[in-house]
Amino acid sequence: MIELIKKFRKKREFSYKNTRFYIKLLILFLTVLGCVFIGISKWKVSSNFPKENFVTITLSRSYISEPDRDRSKDTSQPILEVEIPEEIEIYSSQASGISFKNLNGKNYIITADHFCNPTLGNFLEYFNPPGAEVTIVATDIDGIKYEAEHVYSDRKLDLCMLSTRERNVDNIPISIFQPDVGDQVYTVSAPLGISMEDVALHFDGYFSGCNSPSFCFFTIPATFGSSGSAILNKDNEIVGFILMSTRDINTVSIGPGPEAIIGFIE
Repeated sequence: MIELIKKFRKKREFSYKNTRFYIKLLILFLTVLGCVFIGISKWKVSSNFPKENFVTITLSRSYISEPDRDRSKDTSQPILEVEIPEEIEIYSSQASGISFKNLNGKNYIITADHFCNPTLGNFLEYFNPPGAEVTIVATDIDGIKYEAEHVYSDRKLDLCMLSTRERNVDNIPISIFQPDVGDQVYTVSAPLGISMEDVALHFDGYFSGCNSPSFCFFTIPATFGSSGSAILNKDNEIVGFILMSTRDINTVSIGPGPEAIIGFIE
């Protein structure tokens, strides 16, 4: 009888030890599984970022030079060369933008209005002589160029809408909700005009709040050329645009939030 009791106790001790072992094993398995899912989640955010919607935009002003007519009338000296009208570029600038919608055979792009309508001030006469023409070209990550037309501008919001022929890209929605302070956000841009085929410079940062619907802060690096970059949340919804940055701390970007952007496109 005593031996049976001892055997029974040993079995209970063995069963208890086995249970503890399996519980520890289960906890370890769930921890590893959680880390894997977090890794997959982060990978999805980066791999699903719509880089094909990103475009760099170039605006140039040029005019056609006319032959010197007074010289052509002068018959005292032989004309050795025939003067051919030449296209002369007098002004050029570059910005970032995003193709956000295909509609009725056209693709629509949002960028910065200070790019579409630069304030030339005292240089207006020089940069905009009679007969000068403005050309806007959008270039995607594949290096394909699209001639763009100006559709609409809002000087107050500093936003500009352009259109090109339809592109094979998905529409990108505007978020109806403002991010929470501290939410991570993402952008693709071409700072200092750094842009080339098969290259898309990705940046991330954190939403840091809004002083007003058109004046929101993001801790995303920006400089000249970053203007017009769309800022997206983890669901690939537009939550802002980079329109300016602080002078001494170029890791702080400023631009409109979702409410102002929705008002712009409606």
